[in-house]
Amino acid sequence: MLTSFLKIAIRNFWRNKTFSLINLFGLALGTMCCLYILLFVQEHRGYDRHHHSAENLYRVISTLEFSGGEQETHHMATCSPPIAPAMQVNFPEVEAAARVCSPPSIDQHLLKVGNEVFYEKAGYYVDSTFFRLFDYQFVDGDPQHALDEPFSVVISENLAKKLFGKEGATGRTIQIAGGEDEHPYKITGVFNG
Repeated sequence: MLTSFLKIAIRNFWRNKTFSLINLFGLALGTMCCLYILLFVQEHRGYDRHHHSAENLYRVISTLEFSGGEQETHHMATCSPPIAPAMQVNFPEVEAAARVCSPPSIDQHLLKVGNEVFYEKAGYYVDSTFFRLFDYQFVDGDPQHALDEPFSVVISENLAKKLFGKEGATGRTIQIAGGEDEHPYKITGVFNG
């Protein structure tokens, strides 16, 4: 059945060459335009543009090439931790840098407030310069200096309500356990989110 349909299509193509070529060209052009529009939209919607200096924010990626049986290339949005300070020293164009790290092999964080225990899935380690580069609306605390001290943490407004209810969260201490480490962290800011 399928072979007969293909034979009929090929016969019609040869009978009406001009019309078939115009249709084929139009189909190819339409497909190409759709793919181009898709790539254009993906490029422009693929990153946050709401930050005050979005045109000056860049992400460093690593490309790893493995040469075993087959040539493999992996692109990752990660790099070695010393890269950020080294780039600031060696490239005058780099005005500031911030590193963001998701804790490896930790699916959720254990948060302790007094005797109460909570589990939270999201959590990142960031440099003290993070809120100088990225715009987050703070409900409480100073975004410019929120992470200047060691063992300080900034939490979302939703997490603050979950942990402390209607009481203020800034200045309070929480225990965060992730993996083998457990430290007390001082809450220095609450952002809207």
